[in-house]
Amino acid sequence: YYRLGDALLQAGKLADAEGAYQNSLTNVRKSTVRAGANFGLGEVYKKQGKSSLAMKHFTEAAKDRNWKQAAEHEIEILKNPEKYAY
Repeated sequence: YYRLGDALLQAGKLADAEGAYQNSLTNVRKSTVRAGANFGLGEVYKKQGKSSLAMKHFTEAAKDRNWKQAAEHEIEILKNPEKYAY
């Protein structure tokens, strides 16, 4: 489900990507995959303009050492959008 979510996100199918990532969180136990699914959900919600939900999922992703740096960067962007506007 996690990889499917990534493919759907890249294709711009945000609702379908959201469902795939949610399925991954429900059905997968491996922490790295769960963190990746949380990061993906953060991306979906960020693109949908749902900053508080994005922040929640990026924060969860940041708890995994493999996703920490990327997730913290996304959190920084959400907290300081004017700093990263281009």
